[in-house]
Amino acid sequence: MKKIAFFCCALLALGFASCDDNSDLGTPQVNPQLPAVDASELQPALSSELASGAIDLASVAEIPAISNPAIENMPAGASVAYEMELATKADFSNAVTLPVTDGKVSAAEWNAYYRETLGNNNTPLVNYVRFAAYFVQGTQRVRVGNLDNWYGTKQLTVTPQAFAYEMATVNSDAGTTQIANFSGDGKTFTGYVLVNSEYTFTYKGVSYGKKSSTALEAGSTTPCTVSTPALYLIEFVYEEEKSSTFKATQIRSFGAIGDFNKNAKQVNLTLSGRVFKGEVDFGETLPESNQFRFRMNNNNGVLLGGFQYDLLPGGAMMDVPGEGVYELTVDLSKIPYVYSYTKK
Repeated sequence: MKKIAFFCCALLALGFASCDDNSDLGTPQVNPQLPAVDASELQPALSSELASGAIDLASVAEIPAISNPAIENMPAGASVAYEMELATKADFSNAVTLPVTDGKVSAAEWNAYYRETLGNNNTPLVNYVRFAAYFVQGTQRVRVGNLDNWYGTKQLTVTPQAFAYEMATVNSDAGTTQIANFSGDGKTFTGYVLVNSEYTFTYKGVSYGKKSSTALEAGSTTPCTVSTPALYLIEFVYEEEKSSTFKATQIRSFGAIGDFNKNAKQVNLTLSGRVFKGEVDFGETLPESNQFRFRMNNNNGVLLGGFQYDLLPGGAMMDVPGEGVYELTVDLSKIPYVYSYTKK
């Protein structure tokens, strides 16, 4: 009873505060400087779905998240509302807030955050959640406890809704390899392909062969050629009204660059097939800006970055795995391209 009385006092204080500024009347307020409400009587429970530690975002449109237990002597018209903080980092430094409606959160909104922070892969990966609670009465809203008061903090393994890049095929004399339209423009397809001497393309069931040094002819099987058996970054640009084009860049070296070496000469990894492996020393002190990505041929025009489980041509810098020396493995044998690491 004492705790609910304190809740009422907090709401009363909110009422007086709102009378001082008529411009805010009727607008829900979240103010960290308002009196804190004693939170000891509020004991919400995670849903069985979240408590299990694994969530499949493709299974339902809304994910049951948290229960709303009854509280004795709750003032008339008052209720408890929740918001869910969602992050891919354990310290919640990259968290976003998802609304909780009737104890549920939107699977689509959760999936959008997954894609934004972890890329276009279908790998079950770790997310973190926690909940803020608010006492609500009319247009007034008061955070339960202080700003460090959270409920239901949980680590989860999250399976995203399925995603697939649009693909074209490179028919190489070293094997058939798919390349992807990473940008989503429906035109430009890129990927890493082993070629001994010649290759053609297939897209939407149509073959494309060489017409000139950069142009392709639909329906042709005339091969494009290279002079050196190697791994190539191959680009196919589809054009509906004119000749499609192609480009092949031999990968002569592949390494890591970033804040740890002032983005200078790349630290090279060793190639085996379409997998690169090697050790990189990220240093003993981790500044907040310590990020890296991969570069080929010591050329800043040929970069790979973005996400650990969805490496993208020209992709952005990524957080380093940690301090010290790591063995990195970059797998370019299938899309999405990924890298893994082991602390040495």
